[in-house]
Amino acid sequence: MLKQNINGVITTVQANGSEADIQALIGIMAGEITEYELKGQGGTEVAQLPNPVNKKVIILGKKATQTTGRLSTQISIPHVKPAKTFNEISADIRSKFTANYDVADKADYVSLKFDK
Repeated sequence: MLKQNINGVITTVQANGSEADIQALIGIMAGEITEYELKGQGGTEVAQLPNPVNKKVIILGKKATQTTGRLSTQISIPHVKPAKTFNEISADIRSKFTANYDVADKADYVSLKFDK
């Protein structure tokens, strides 16, 4: 997988092919390109689009300390298992995800941006 950064706008590109193909693709892409390896996948394929789609947009971060300001980031999950409650989702994220992209501090709060 590739991450393209052009003036702070980051796009993820999922490209499958030989190493030569990937290197050729990197050669024609503009901006800063980072190549990374997919470490794992999970779940099972769903035969049809769920109705309704259970999209979650989650804000997570670390509360302000004396040495740092508040750290936060946002993640979007296109569809969450309908049986998963917010408490379960929160427990899966809190203290496991990093609070933002720049530091290794773990998130100590999780909230929903909106619920669709």
